Amino acid sequence: MAHRLGLLLSRRSERRGPLPRASVDSRRNRIVDSELFVLEGYFVYNVESALVWGPLSIQGEFFHATLNNIGGASTTDQGIAVPTAGTQENHDTDVWGAYAYVSYFLAGEHRAYNRYYGRFERVRLHTNFFAVPTVCEGCCCGSGAWEVTARWSFYDNTEILTSTLEAPTNSNTTGEVDMVTLGVNWYMNPYVRLMFNYHHFWVDHTNGNEGDVDIAAMHFQWDF
Repeated sequence: MAHRLGLLLSRRSERRGPLPRASVDSRRNRIVDSELFVLEGYFVYNVESALVWGPLSIQGEFFHATLNNIGGASTTDQGIAVPTAGTQENHDTDVWGAYAYVSYFLAGEHRAYNRYYGRFERVRLHTNFFAVPTVCEGCCCGSGAWEVTARWSFYDNTEILTSTLEAPTNSNTTGEVDMVTLGVNWYMNPYVRLMFNYHHFWVDHTNGNEGDVDIAAMHFQWDF
């Protein structure tokens, strides 16, 4: 059994420089998005924990960011922080989110954890996927490893709209989003896997629009 507990604290002053944005993306579409905004600095903290108990793996994380003296969108798209007119009354605001993740290997494999470096490494399979014809026993096969997964996520950047003193519009997509993901991973060997995922989003935008989004995805990964 392996257990990890982590804490991150970060403080930064950012009067000028690349413009930040707070968003949840799905491929090329932003499901909730603050657009570009200007701020003087931010403070972020993360708390995360992970547990591996045989074939069962559980992990989760919570993050919270306080954005200092946040202003409106920039008047330039060149990555330079120039406040928009009419946003002199700036405020601090909060952005936060969390996720919980659980996975289970059907044949008893487990996620390898390196205690020295404090990170997860490649899965050690009982047998790699292979198919070899033999003279006596026909085709001899290895199944690889199968993993089922589930994840819940939450993200909220609603306060950014309030802090920039802008009225809700149809183009403004700040808000809250809950997401559930169900997946199956097939590890052919420690370096190659196929991932099948189904995502469902519950979206509640600040402008009053709300709805659901469904995504099915397949991903091939070759780690070398």
